[in-house]
Amino acid sequence: MKPLLITLYICYCLLPAAIAQVLPAPRLLADFCPGEQQPGQLCGGAPYFMQQYKGRLMLSGFNGQRGNLHGYDGLTEMYAYPYPKVWLSQPSYAVIDSVFYFTNYFNGPATQEKEIYAWDGSNTPGRITYIHPDGHSDPSELTVLNGVLYFTATDDTGYGLYEFNPETGATIRLNNLHAIGTTAYNGSLYFSARGASGVELYAYHPLTGTGTLIADLNPGPGDSYPQSFLIANGRLYFMATSAAYGREIYMYDGTTQPVRLTDIARGPGNGIGSANGADMTYYNNKLYFTGSMTGSEPYDLWSYDIVTNTSARAAGLYTANITEARSFTVYNGKVFFPGYNRLQNLHHLYTYDIYTGMVQQVPDPAFSRGFNAYLQYVYKDALYLSGQTSNYGWELYRYDDAPPADTTRTIIYPNPATTQAIIKTTLGGPRTITITISDVSGRIVMRNLAGTFPSGDLEIPIPLTQFAAGVYFVTLYDNIIGALWHDKLVKL
Repeated sequence: MKPLLITLYICYCLLPAAIAQVLPAPRLLADFCPGEQQPGQLCGGAPYFMQQYKGRLMLSGFNGQRGNLHGYDGLTEMYAYPYPKVWLSQPSYAVIDSVFYFTNYFNGPATQEKEIYAWDGSNTPGRITYIHPDGHSDPSELTVLNGVLYFTATDDTGYGLYEFNPETGATIRLNNLHAIGTTAYNGSLYFSARGASGVELYAYHPLTGTGTLIADLNPGPGDSYPQSFLIANGRLYFMATSAAYGREIYMYDGTTQPVRLTDIARGPGNGIGSANGADMTYYNNKLYFTGSMTGSEPYDLWSYDIVTNTSARAAGLYTANITEARSFTVYNGKVFFPGYNRLQNLHHLYTYDIYTGMVQQVPDPAFSRGFNAYLQYVYKDALYLSGQTSNYGWELYRYDDAPPADTTRTIIYPNPATTQAIIKTTLGGPRTITITISDVSGRIVMRNLAGTFPSGDLEIPIPLTQFAAGVYFVTLYDNIIGALWHDKLVKL
């Protein structure tokens, strides 16, 4: 694995002046497909579908030829299990009674026999389904309810909802519904499926063995496409579309009909923005999502208070040139989400501070221009991200917002400066130090390996004669542990 190098640069011109907190950058945790990205090539390890199993963070990683299941305990090296070999970059996982269930190809993708396997964490996994011998059953939506594994798969007759009972070892086709977004709630399974009324909200009730249409939210032949299911405060929340209101947020309590909660676009229109699986999150009695009052740009960050039953704009993302906010995850009192900066033409990771209402860009990983985070998962007080950078491709990153130890006594002076500035710091241990300077667009205009220094007080001069007058951002980082400090510098 390569050294974990971190470069921090934040374009403060796009952020409120009140933001002063120094954020660390995500650091590369696993380079599954070794080697930095070359021009015109993308060597991506494609880490996917994180899941906890026996106290470890489990995920797949692709080495350029084949994938393996990997485990990480939050402290030591990422471990690649000899079994199972994961031939897919996007497996589905579930855990029942210390048994790990996952989708995979039998003997490799050339067989086209994609089924479900069971693994106890030590022995070779065993295939538990063989639904479509002439092709692959394409199992997905693995969901556990009352110790039974439910999933969507296909045979010669098409897609349907299935169950696998670990006690009996039996796999049964339950109905012909192609369930998407399956969520276990209140003793039943809820999902989006196509029926006589279009794609609407359905449920499967194990006690009666029946699948029922819960609501035709877009009456007539139109589809409502329920999605982004989320359980909070004992209720089921989701997004759905209707001709009358566009895409909005609904709530279902398991007994009555679903209730529409929002009307962000105020009438017909696409009021809610994106629609991925994690495009809505919940924290401290509020739902967070992107929405638009006009049904088009600008899309901003919104919240819905489930106590007061009111929605409000939480932050003006569009005025900060941020679009495409999606995949929200709550970590340490902040909502994290990837977004696209229109001025920089780059993707970054952003945070919304629930308590201060501030939006801040998380610095990109080391030496990367941009960071496109696909998946986020909180494990053992850290945020793990499957993300794409300009130098490593699509790999696994870890974000931990604990402040670095060597930050409390660092200053840069004089500031403003004309010909030279000095970084004064106190190192908490031996460090190999690199300094970068970036302009207001985030472009690194100087990168200098200052040297290796012992612990203690240190002063590093920064010559400024080669720079034009303006605002710059100076970063001090350790070549192994990552970012130590950064600040704004004005060159006169």
